[in-house]
Amino acid sequence: FLVYCNEIFPTQVRGLGIGISSAIGTMASTSSPYIFGSRVQTNHGTSNIMIVLSVISLISAIIQYKLP
Repeated sequence: FLVYCNEIFPTQVRGLGIGISSAIGTMASTSSPYIFGSRVQTNHGTSNIMIVLSVISLISAIIQYKLP
């Protein structure tokens, strides 16, 4: 992961870019079980959660495809 990130960011902001990317990824991976766990407990069901995760994955794939 870090080898690829080193090539994405310009030299002047490489450390800051990798740091921010890592921080956002850590916050998302830490908070997602609590967010989706609370959705299951409020009787929204698991199918709605899977739809949300699928849409997020699809949007991510489209964005990555559009990048140079």
